[in-house]
Amino acid sequence: MPTLAVFNGTARLSTYLIPKALKAGYDVRAIVRSTSRFYHKVDKHDQLSAHELRDVNDVETLQSQLKGVDVLVLAAGIPLDEPTTLQQDMVHSCVAAIRANIKDGSTPPSVLMLSSAPLSPLMDFEGTSTEPNAKKANLMAKFLRYQMLVHEYDDQERAMRYLEKQSSWLKFQFILPGGILDVSEPEEETVKWRLSTTEMAFDLVITYERLAGAMLGCIDGGLEQGRYVVPIPTSKVKAGFGDMETARANAWSWLKKAVVFPALKGGVMVGIGLVAGLVTARSR
Repeated sequence: MPTLAVFNGTARLSTYLIPKALKAGYDVRAIVRSTSRFYHKVDKHDQLSAHELRDVNDVETLQSQLKGVDVLVLAAGIPLDEPTTLQQDMVHSCVAAIRANIKDGSTPPSVLMLSSAPLSPLMDFEGTSTEPNAKKANLMAKFLRYQMLVHEYDDQERAMRYLEKQSSWLKFQFILPGGILDVSEPEEETVKWRLSTTEMAFDLVITYERLAGAMLGCIDGGLEQGRYVVPIPTSKVKAGFGDMETARANAWSWLKKAVVFPALKGGVMVGIGLVAGLVTARSR
């Protein structure tokens, strides 16, 4: 079976993808910062090896780790919203390592990169679009891009553009899913997926379980050059995940904990501070 290398093996998606790849018979190399931390997340396996890369710019080490690899999966994590070049550094280093290996006579691997749906032209719907979620998707995309994760999306876009410049000699494919929810699903669930460059992805949400399955399907079928949103099911999805109401409930729960409640708490504290300041000023 082919050898699959996963950059950032400790990423949440990787912990779903790697077991599926092993079950399918792939030899898997996980490129991680810490092997001990990785094996706390993923069980050891005869066909699995973990390789430490402490510095993403260490091309020499990465070169040896990518020798003999058939498919390279890039799944960098998402840091806090601050200026970052994490994904650009990852792509630049991987391209440099692959080029060096080619000079030594190695065949370049195909590259599958996980990115974000808001970077897809599909998120820029016109008002006349027949897509039922067009306006909602457009508003969400603009909000995410310009208010919440602007630095991360800029980093992803630059990384993708750099990889696209290698199209004359390197085969790659981008996967741009919508929101990803971390909810459990039946392991035995099997759903056929297709990729699309003209439709939205599963009403903007997908679980890690399904995304990992869709990406492994891309690898099994041979990567196709281009940017794709996923997944769009072609067969009926079982009830393990639930319906979209469940997805929305999970998303709203996260939003309340991560955004709404902290914002309200901050607003209350500011209000108390202002009142205290006014009282102090008048007492003088």
